[in-house]
Amino acid sequence: MSDQTGRIIVCAVGESFFALPLELTAEVIEDARVSPIPCAPPQLSDAVNVHGRIVPVLDVALLLGNTAVQPGRTILVLDPQVADLALRVGMVTGIAAMDGVERREGELPMTDGELLLPEGWVPLLSVARLVDEIETMLST
Repeated sequence: MSDQTGRIIVCAVGESFFALPLELTAEVIEDARVSPIPCAPPQLSDAVNVHGRIVPVLDVALLLGNTAVQPGRTILVLDPQVADLALRVGMVTGIAAMDGVERREGELPMTDGELLLPEGWVPLLSVARLVDEIETMLST
């Protein structure tokens, strides 16, 4: 199936990759300075100052069950109209067009399927599902 259009940002998280629709991303900050959030779950234990706005940072690797990304790495700041959230990743590996990209159902619960990219089958993260997971995590 290849009915998607638009562009995606592809990121490395440890040995894995994931993609996110580019229009959901407001900014990429490399070597971001983060501050700890006391008593927060490990996946959401830091915050970053983005132009005077304090934004919680989600460690995507931990959320997906991998080893944490080292602090101070690359941060993807989501568009504030989408979610007041930033994602910690290892690095941005590129931006790709989704036109004609093969897509299949994904195995990970916080994705909208997988895309066949040069890196292989790459999960397409669902921001709505990430936010739902965070809300569940914070309510328990």
